[in-house]
Amino acid sequence: MKKLSMISAFILSTILCVSNVSAEGLGVYASNWDPKEGGDVWGVGLHFRGGEDLLYYEIRATYFEDISEDTGLVTNDFEVIPVDVGLGLQYAVTEALNIYGGGGLSYYFLDSQIGSFDDEVGYYYQIGADVKLNEGFGLFAEAVFRQVEGTVENGLTDLDNLDNLEYEDSIQIDLDGLAVIVGMMFSW
Repeated sequence: MKKLSMISAFILSTILCVSNVSAEGLGVYASNWDPKEGGDVWGVGLHFRGGEDLLYYEIRATYFEDISEDTGLVTNDFEVIPVDVGLGLQYAVTEALNIYGGGGLSYYFLDSQIGSFDDEVGYYYQIGADVKLNEGFGLFAEAVFRQVEGTVENGLTDLDNLDNLEYEDSIQIDLDGLAVIVGMMFSW
């Protein structure tokens, strides 16, 4: 809950800081991410996007819960909250249809039920399209490739009755993978 509050405060302060820049709107979305390790997972997020002509910028945060990684002895569930800041190019195909592609940096807030994660920095690439249905509302869809790796430190030392077993002090987790995003954009 503490991380979710920190993310909310970060997003709100970022939006307030860039409010003088031309903006297209605020989006809410659902995302399905399939990281290399951890399995297919659904998440929800907020997306702030703006720009002019061919160039756009974006800030987004997505909450993914219950990503599971089987470490051999136990299954570790963890949460991932990527906060993305990126730039890209956009092209208006028609007045209502816009296509875009870009990328950026991500800061991954990681939390594990067993052991501890350090938060990580990664990056992402995306392609997408949005359709304006009226002046203040539209839909968008994106394909996002995320790249990040993390390490669970002392992942099994928190468990009881494992004194006689051999295990690694840290476990490397690879979260590279494709995410599909669909959402609604509210423009002003």
